[in-house]
Amino acid sequence: MDLLHVLEEEFNSVDTDKDGFLNKAEIGTCLEKFGFKKERAAEFIKVFDLNKDGKISKDEFMKAAQKKIADREISCAWLRRTFRTIDKDRSGKLSAKELKDFLQSQHNFIFPSAVDQWIEDNDRDGDKELSYEEFLGFVKNIL
Repeated sequence: MDLLHVLEEEFNSVDTDKDGFLNKAEIGTCLEKFGFKKERAAEFIKVFDLNKDGKISKDEFMKAAQKKIADREISCAWLRRTFRTIDKDRSGKLSAKELKDFLQSQHNFIFPSAVDQWIEDNDRDGDKELSYEEFLGFVKNIL
């Protein structure tokens, strides 16, 4: 099943009154199913409602969702390149020294103890280094 088909099915499942538009109530109900507050529906509408009529057409949903997915893919590629740049020894893991050296090279003043703490907080396997997955968790926490 291709992405467009999946997105269309998602739209149709949320469009409970089958009018071809998503309204605030429908979006709120959907958000609640996924554990979010229904009040966040207004934020969702702000992002997806391209013509600013207060509701989201299927076309608006498809365009905005595809853009979000493309943006995310670009972000993932950028994060992967950044990880590889920091990983000087090509071990597939970031040491405290590699992180500190990278931050210094970017002219970011950071206390060495802060980097050590970041690693400790995000190092799930206890090896005192960050794998790519652990690095993603680290980045997610600081953004």
